[in-house]
Amino acid sequence: MRSPWRVRLFSVLAGPMALATATLAGEGPLLRVGLSVGSAPQFPELGRRFCLRGQAGEQVVRGPLTVRAQPPEVAAQVGAFTQETYAQSLAVRLQAQGLPVERVEEGGLTRLLVPLTAGLTRGQVQRLLGELGLEPLWVQRRPGMVEVEGGEGGVVRGEVVEVRPVDPLPVAVGKRRYRGVFFCLAGGKGPVVVNQVELEEYLLGVVPAEMGPRQFPQLEALKAQAVAARSYALAQRGAHGAEGFDLCDAEHCQVYAGVDAEEPLSSQAVAETRGMVLRWAGGVVRAYFHSTCGGHTEAAATVFLSEGGGPMPGVPCQGEKVSLGRGKPAALRDAIQKLRHIAKTFAQELGAHTPLELARAFGGFAGHTVKEALGLPDFSPLWPGRLSWNQVISSLPLPSPSRAGTLGKDAWVDVLQLGQLAGAVQVWEGVVAPGTPGPVFRPTGMGPPRSLETSQVVWAREGGWWHGEGEALAGSRAWLWCAGEVCPVVEVEGAASADERSSWRGWVRQWRGSELAAKAGLASVGAVRVLQRTPTGRVGLLELEGTGIRQARSGADIRRLLGLPSTWFVVGVRREGADTVFRFYGKGWGHGVGLCQNGAYGLALGGWTFHRILAHYYPGAELSQASTTPGEGGP
Repeated sequence: MRSPWRVRLFSVLAGPMALATATLAGEGPLLRVGLSVGSAPQFPELGRRFCLRGQAGEQVVRGPLTVRAQPPEVAAQVGAFTQETYAQSLAVRLQAQGLPVERVEEGGLTRLLVPLTAGLTRGQVQRLLGELGLEPLWVQRRPGMVEVEGGEGGVVRGEVVEVRPVDPLPVAVGKRRYRGVFFCLAGGKGPVVVNQVELEEYLLGVVPAEMGPRQFPQLEALKAQAVAARSYALAQRGAHGAEGFDLCDAEHCQVYAGVDAEEPLSSQAVAETRGMVLRWAGGVVRAYFHSTCGGHTEAAATVFLSEGGGPMPGVPCQGEKVSLGRGKPAALRDAIQKLRHIAKTFAQELGAHTPLELARAFGGFAGHTVKEALGLPDFSPLWPGRLSWNQVISSLPLPSPSRAGTLGKDAWVDVLQLGQLAGAVQVWEGVVAPGTPGPVFRPTGMGPPRSLETSQVVWAREGGWWHGEGEALAGSRAWLWCAGEVCPVVEVEGAASADERSSWRGWVRQWRGSELAAKAGLASVGAVRVLQRTPTGRVGLLELEGTGIRQARSGADIRRLLGLPSTWFVVGVRREGADTVFRFYGKGWGHGVGLCQNGAYGLALGGWTFHRILAHYYPGAELSQASTTPGEGGP
């Protein structure tokens, strides 16, 4: 029996907004970004004037604005037939399963729809149709409707409502502010607010959210991030087309935090790379990036199977090595011996033969004691009673990498550390880098590089010290010991990789077998075995063994399941009573593909430009200007 209800118009669920490349006053492509603003979004600015445009026209209202929505009405299309007998046969089967059936006759076809009636969810329909061996095509029977209401009255309704501020200032949506204009529409779970923003302005809120300039204060690293983020946005545009926008504002696409996240250094990086993208094989590269690779990046084709050989192979996360120092390497027994070696090097440079002569050279006073020679005051007014120099230095800590508690054990060490206390000896922090003609010390922050060709080197590595010639990766941390313009010693902490400053160099997580079983949907887990690793050592395939069952999971699945920082790990096992505890030891944070943010920072510290950083992480990709194609600016 045919239903008397007829559907005249319907569409496949492809989103209520048409996707187009658009420009804003000729300034570049527009992006539509779905904002994470919750189920009851608001434009909270009291009294601010907005122009709202819907299906019935437009009006100017004052904030705050409240957004409400009636979701679209959808149905599952399960067949389209030219012969009535086939359509009738399937309709009988559907009704026998307890499913409502609607018939739509259009273009010589009879289409069968299963609507979502009261008490029947999309998941239930999907399951019941699956039991019949049917795969539904979800179509829209009626579009969703959205309404935006002003704080002093005035309501505009439509399938899409545009919200445009009357003034040109950024707009608050929820707790964040954004540039551009906004479109409100009805999603399946409530209102959706889409920020339509010019690509370069979008990047102003992406780069600092993904690679904060306060944590990574190197312009060249931030410029590399800006190019990667711009390329990724253009290559990924349309990923959320079925939901009515191009990109989301979360990690799934890339984090977009709006105007309040903007920082001068990251904005400079965006401006100085304006329009630059990475291209490969005629298209814009989906330029993946991550926090910390752990010393070596992973090939894109290993993690994202669809990439299939793009310009993202696994590469070592390191730049060139710098040769430093003179003489045969020799160990330094402890911190006292290290400081004594530094003091004696100063003495040799300054022509001092005794600790007192060194103090006079440091302080410039002809005193008869070290204190007088350095011009140190009487500290007793600060602390009543008698204090040792160690106590004074503990209360007034010396700059790293000196250590308190060594005074009184060696006269040369006493002069060096008291010279620091007096301000006559400075320890500047920075990095070592290649230079012309030889290696240089680059101070942290502003300041010109200093040649290290004649400097002696003290090496700090694995809890010990040694001096003499050696090699360090460009960008390795260093401390230059100076007395005025005399800087005879540099202390170097040799890095193994460019991302070694990251706090995610190593991590540990653990779960009981019962916890793992619950997460994996198994009755128990008694063993975890790595079956396959990628060429870099990351987990490709892992097996969970339970009572009478073995479950194979990819490394990426396990990472998502357990919330692991990366897939580069090994698994240890121990017993706690009747339970088995699995301990995961790993390194790195992220999928490991493309630009390593901490690595880019380390390379920039070592003197690399953003061109060189990008060429390293995306070999074979071409850096060029993005093409812009004017188009429609609204949905």
